[in-house]
Amino acid sequence: MVVLAVTWVANPGLESEVAGIFIKLQAASRQEPGCLMYIVHRHRADARTFFIYEQYRNDAALEAHRQ
Repeated sequence: MVVLAVTWVANPGLESEVAGIFIKLQAASRQEPGCLMYIVHRHRADARTFFIYEQYRNDAALEAHRQ
């Protein structure tokens, strides 16, 4: 299993756009065969900061996600 914990900070003024993209990306990523988990959280106090927690079956599944 491959696990990623990512912190993403949106550029000022693009917070809502980034949030919308993450909603779509989360739904699409969860449909990938090797994706075991894909969860996006938004920081409560800083709307620009997102935390993404990802789990993939193996390195090949992660590479497929990146493509």
